[in-house]
Amino acid sequence: MRGRKYDVLREVWKSVAVPSIMYGMDFMAWNENELEKLKVGQNRAARMALNEPGYAAIKALRGNIG
Repeated sequence: MRGRKYDVLREVWKSVAVPSIMYGMDFMAWNENELEKLKVGQNRAARMALNEPGYAAIKALRGNIG
């Protein structure tokens, strides 16, 4: 079940979140605060997909997600 949850959340992230963020990226001015919010959202999605606790290292999350 764990692998299936990971696959589903990864596909949702790649098919819904990433295109929404990338749409119009060339025309928008992103400040540091907005970019930080995007990173936090990506980390939260990775923790849910991998079923990791809140204190898991971000490098480990990013390494496992790819």
